[in-house]
Amino acid sequence: MVIGQDVSELLFFDQYAKLLKRMKELEISVATGCVWKETCSNLSETLQEAIKRCMKIKSDIIL
Repeated sequence: MVIGQDVSELLFFDQYAKLLKRMKELEISVATGCVWKETCSNLSETLQEAIKRCMKIKSDIIL
């Protein structure tokens, strides 16, 4: 889990893409799910959203 403050949506997804690319280069296989929000009023809901996205990605890969 990574929680950042004062990060624009563009920078967030740029860094996320770079991380995924680097992990692939290093042959590191992990399931990820990410969420960017301008403000977070409920951390638990945001984490659940990220987990759901991760599970969706995993199920798409398995099928």
